[in-house]
Amino acid sequence: LRAMVERVIYNLDSNGYLTTSLQDLLPPDAPPDQLTLAQKALAIVQKLEPPGVGARDLRECLLLQLRPGMPYYEQLRTLISSHLEDLRDNRLPAIQRKTGYSLETIQETLEELRLLKPKPGAEFNSQFVPNVTPD
Repeated sequence: LRAMVERVIYNLDSNGYLTTSLQDLLPPDAPPDQLTLAQKALAIVQKLEPPGVGARDLRECLLLQLRPGMPYYEQLRTLISSHLEDLRDNRLPAIQRKTGYSLETIQETLEELRLLKPKPGAEFNSQFVPNVTPD
């Protein structure tokens, strides 16, 4: 399990996402129980800090950052799970019709959503950009 966790961590991109499938982390002739082991390893990685690391897409990343007891926890969960595209396109009245939330609640939930980090691994990425001096 430890070796599989290390393999998952090694395959995270600079933003903390797992961009390859779990099947691709396994040898071609791996038995089915290896996929179960990889799923357990991914679950362990996703519990590590920073929250959201090991996600396979933005939706999963944001959902991994939610903790019970957060303000607007249930609303955040609903909006991220089902209405992320509507939020991106600023279709708040459509969200209001589908969820029954008031526009005020949606706006306040959106403010909480903006506190989450869409790229949890980016803060550990150290890219060196050299200074350019003109001639």
